[in-house]
Amino acid sequence: MGFQNWATPPAFIAWCEREVLPVYGFVEFGLDACAEPTNAKASRFLAPVGHDLALCLGCVGIDGLSASWVNYGAVWCNPGFSACAAWLAKAVKEREQGVTSLVLTHATHTSAWYHQHKGLADRWLITPRINFLPPEGVTPSSNNRDSLLWVISKKANGRIIEPTNWRKAA
Repeated sequence: MGFQNWATPPAFIAWCEREVLPVYGFVEFGLDACAEPTNAKASRFLAPVGHDLALCLGCVGIDGLSASWVNYGAVWCNPGFSACAAWLAKAVKEREQGVTSLVLTHATHTSAWYHQHKGLADRWLITPRINFLPPEGVTPSSNNRDSLLWVISKKANGRIIEPTNWRKAA
């Protein structure tokens, strides 16, 4: 099984809501744009293609890359790390409609998508590494990649922000 559907730990989300969102005028996430019904980080979420809206409590749509993110407040997005470019491009598009989104990616400054989007977002360097939560039945493992939190908002201006240790700040 791949690692594209591992969940963000609740402690990291709590840190984002306490330390990052207030910088941009928010206190909580109103939408998770890229969630499975079992790991959504907001009360409303967009599920992957193939899910039945009627069976997903809190699901407000399917396919976060196609659905609108407008009118939900701050948006959380932890896409599979193999699809960072598409999700950052979507967040930039939603920014033009006034949306503030936090997109978690692996930290790489050598990729084309990093250079394409870096001036449109504040980038929070995440320490220590996040150990994502595996789907049910999968053995947990450690994360061997650093993470980068992109804040794509009209209030962002391309800054690089080194946060405090998110685990100790909890």
